[in-house]
Amino acid sequence: MISIQSFQKLSKRFFYHCAIACLPILIILSGVYPAFGQAQNDKADKTANAQADNAVEQEKAEEAAEARQRFFRSNQADPAYEFQTVAGDHLSVEGFKRYGLPLENKALQKYINTVGATLARNSKQSNNPCYFTVIKNPSYLSWACPGGVVVVSSGLLKVMEDESELACVLAREIAHLSRKDLLRTLGRIKDLKKESYEGVIKNMAATLFETGFSQETEFAADAFGMEIAYKTGYDPAGYIRVLERLEAEKSRGSQKEGWFATHPPVSSQIKNSKKILLKYPDHSEMARVSKRFSDYKGMIPE
Repeated sequence: MISIQSFQKLSKRFFYHCAIACLPILIILSGVYPAFGQAQNDKADKTANAQADNAVEQEKAEEAAEARQRFFRSNQADPAYEFQTVAGDHLSVEGFKRYGLPLENKALQKYINTVGATLARNSKQSNNPCYFTVIKNPSYLSWACPGGVVVVSSGLLKVMEDESELACVLAREIAHLSRKDLLRTLGRIKDLKKESYEGVIKNMAATLFETGFSQETEFAADAFGMEIAYKTGYDPAGYIRVLERLEAEKSRGSQKEGWFATHPPVSSQIKNSKKILLKYPDHSEMARVSKRFSDYKGMIPE
C-alpha cells in the first residue's frame, strides 16, 4: 500500500493542477454541480476563485486534497462513492509514479478540463465531477480512475490534429467511468472491508495499467464515447482518425506499450468503430475545431 508520506508527496503537483484548472470550471458549471449551486453571484464567484488561487500560491496541497474529498462526499452517487475516490486517488498516484507527473502548464490543463467537463455533462457522469490532466510522457496513454480522474499523455495529444479527436478520447474514458468498468471487476464494493483495500487497489492497478479490459468492455466504451462526443457536438469520426494514426505508428514499430498493451488490436477497434459511425450519418457536419486545438497543442514541450 502507498504510504501516507509518499501519497502526499506525489499528489502535491496533481492537486496543484486540479485546484488551478478544475475549481474555476466547477464554479462556472454551478448548475451541474450542486456543491457550488449557491455561488451564483459575481461576488461569490470572485471570492471562491480568490480563495482557490490563494491556496494554490501557498502550495497547500493537503488543503486542496481535503477540499476535493469534501466535494466528492457531498455529491456521492452511491454508498461506495467515497471508496471510489480514495481508490481513484491512489491509482492516480500510481499512474504518476509509472508514467510521469502532470505538465506544468496552466493554460493547457485548463483547456483540457474545459473540453472534458463539457463532455461529462452529456454522460452518466454529469452528477459527479471529473478532473482531467495531461502528463508528460511520449507514449500513447489514457486512463480513468474511479472518482473521476482522467489522464491523457502528451504523446497521445501530439498524435491528434483537432479538438474532436481529443474529445473522442476523453469521452471514451468518461464512458469507462459512467459504466463503472473498473469497479465491475471488483464485484460488490459495499461488501469490502478496510483490510482488503490494499489488494483491491493492487488488482485495479493491474487492470488499468497492465492487462486492460476485455474486448467487449473496450468496444462498449468506444461506442459510448462516440455517442458522448456526438451529443456534445463533436464529429465522432475523430476517434477513428486517432485510431488510424495509432495503427500507422504501430506498423512502424515506434511503440509497443501504452495503448497497444492495454487495448484490443487497433485494427479491430477501427473496424468496430466504423460500424458504430453508421449511427451518425450527419457526423461530417459536427465540429472538429482545428485552430484552437493546434494553439494548445503547440504548448506541449518537446
